[in-house]
Amino acid sequence: MKKPFSVIILLLLFLIACPAFALDVAVDVKGPQDLVSLKDGLAKTITARCLAKNVDAGGAALNVSLFQMGSVISLDAILSSKPPKAFHRDLKSADELSGAIDAMIAEIFTPAPPAQPALPAPVHAAPPAAAAPASQTRTEATFPFAGTSLTFLGDTLFVSSSDTLYRVVDGKANPWWKAPNGAGICRLYAYRDSIVAVASLTSTLFTYQIKDGKTVKKWNRCVVPSKDGLISSHVFTDENLPGGENLWAKPVAVDGKPLVFPEGTDILSTVAADVLPEGGDEAVGFDKFNHVTVLRGKEPLWFSESKFSTLPFFVLTRNVNMSGRDSRKGIKKNQEIRYYFMPRILTKGREIFTIANKEGFSGLFGNVKIYDASRIAAFTPENDGFAEKDLLEIKNNYCVDIALDKGDVLALVVKKSTSSLQRIDLQ
Repeated sequence: MKKPFSVIILLLLFLIACPAFALDVAVDVKGPQDLVSLKDGLAKTITARCLAKNVDAGGAALNVSLFQMGSVISLDAILSSKPPKAFHRDLKSADELSGAIDAMIAEIFTPAPPAQPALPAPVHAAPPAAAAPASQTRTEATFPFAGTSLTFLGDTLFVSSSDTLYRVVDGKANPWWKAPNGAGICRLYAYRDSIVAVASLTSTLFTYQIKDGKTVKKWNRCVVPSKDGLISSHVFTDENLPGGENLWAKPVAVDGKPLVFPEGTDILSTVAADVLPEGGDEAVGFDKFNHVTVLRGKEPLWFSESKFSTLPFFVLTRNVNMSGRDSRKGIKKNQEIRYYFMPRILTKGREIFTIANKEGFSGLFGNVKIYDASRIAAFTPENDGFAEKDLLEIKNNYCVDIALDKGDVLALVVKKSTSSLQRIDLQ
């Protein structure tokens, strides 16, 4: 009878210790198979070393990326503290990983020096500058469905559910167009006098051009506006890479005079805009590690410290009906590989806006996406880069899309089977 009792005591102690540690370690490894095979071991050793050093993470998440370029292995880590902390080191071989991990833990969890007490102000000192007022937010409308996207065509707002496109009049959503054949709407765009709707159906992306509530054109691939035209691309899985990797094909022009992004660009989440002082239009999107990045051609000019989560919408990039295993590629042929869509990015002048959804215990449930909170992030020009700030923080719900309206940001927030429109005043 004593043994079960002692087991219960140990379990209780473990449950008490876990929340005190409260560090979520996520490891992403890209490279040859011998490097990819270290992924699980890296997550465990980082967690164990942090516990051994009595690290207090304060509920933050640690995202670690390991990527081999040629003979160099890059180790990057970002701690989602406030402010966030980052670590980078280039390694000549995997033998240097152990020392680099210890250095990362020592550097990234070093507490900031205590603030010095403020000196008394001189008698004739000028009063301190007033703090900038916080963004004002309000609920603009609520909808009896889980929204997936929104856009403006002129002054008219359009919102979509998974299968229906609605025209919003006086805060009410009126059905305007129905997605055919069970396709799920995942992103809306305005293009000239029409709406462009990108939808997924199992392993294919379809795009529909809609006027007056009717389909006038259809593509069996992803087609989106870019500058003064339309471009198209598709997602596929490169099975020759260990574990497979989702890639975007080289975009091509479809209509007008678009800015065509480089090969590999996620065209769903990339926008052409002039956000840097000189050089003309840049591509603002996400890199392969889910950081916001600014590129001119293929050259990355800046990337954010924050790492952003995917949305719950996806498309399958492999034939899930195949059977057997190809040991050379290390992939089960009946393995379901999903490409989850990244959030939309918007620009206003040189400012950049996007969505940061915080995933909860998604890793415990495989392909189930669970979000604890969400925020609308803004990047404002600062010296040779951008400073990040939060415009809106949302608890227990998540945001699927944003739009600009008369200088404000509209956020489409989902709560279970309903959604609401939140207006953020930027004035």
